[in-house]
Amino acid sequence: MVLYADDTKVFRRIQDVEDCNRLQGDLDELRKWTEKLLLLFHPEKSKYMKIGNTSVDDNEYIMYIIISKTRTERDIGVVIDDKLTFADHLAEKIEKANKIVGLIKRTFVFLEPATFKPLFTSLVRPHLEYANQVWCPQLIKDINAIENVQRRVSKLVSCLKELPYEERLKRFDLPSLTYGRSRGDKIETFKIVNNKYDKECTEGLFRMREDSVTRGHKKLFKAKARLNSCKYSFPNRVVNIWNNLPDEMVHSETVTHLSQDLINFVKHRIKNSIIKLR
Repeated sequence: MVLYADDTKVFRRIQDVEDCNRLQGDLDELRKWTEKLLLLFHPEKSKYMKIGNTSVDDNEYIMYIIISKTRTERDIGVVIDDKLTFADHLAEKIEKANKIVGLIKRTFVFLEPATFKPLFTSLVRPHLEYANQVWCPQLIKDINAIENVQRRVSKLVSCLKELPYEERLKRFDLPSLTYGRSRGDKIETFKIVNNKYDKECTEGLFRMREDSVTRGHKKLFKAKARLNSCKYSFPNRVVNIWNNLPDEMVHSETVTHLSQDLINFVKHRIKNSIIKLR
């Protein structure tokens, strides 16, 4: 059982009918606990979700009344579906961001770069970045759909709308949303590896490689993943990115130092690319 504020989750791995019975037993104990304290859960707000494939038939679970089954559920601002595709979450956040873009467009007749950036970073981008370590898109169509929000809104500045998207980002001093997610993954990995979070919350997310042939900083171990939901999950997708980082970044003293190192690293690569092109 996991509790956060007024949100309670009970979960169990279901491999056979006995596991279903054990889960119902957990719910029975939880119901007795709430009745003893005279603090009942809202029966109509209680839902259950079956994630993954199993040969075990669906079972009816009871907590005061029969708990209804759901395909999607909101968890601390993230819409989670039973296939872990996060398609519903992406659609909802893109729609919400576009509505705010429309509001900005109707409110401001003329936008300057200095006005546009704080509006976008405070009102629009948070909807497209919140908790992206959980729902980071992997399909090209989803990546493009998210990036297109920033691509369209950057054209609201009339004096720059004829420039290519990449050039507009340079003028605004904004990263692409794709780069922002990658940078966020590196920073979160740094925090977890260096125990910036409570160990009880991050235990088991990463395993260190112990082989003696590894050069440079200590590398993360990458487990084999059969399903895309595991292959593209945060603990799996960041392994190669983290292992390929330069030693000085991995051994940064603070998160602030790492963040600045990442910015300088990208600027250096862009500069080198321009030199090679010339």
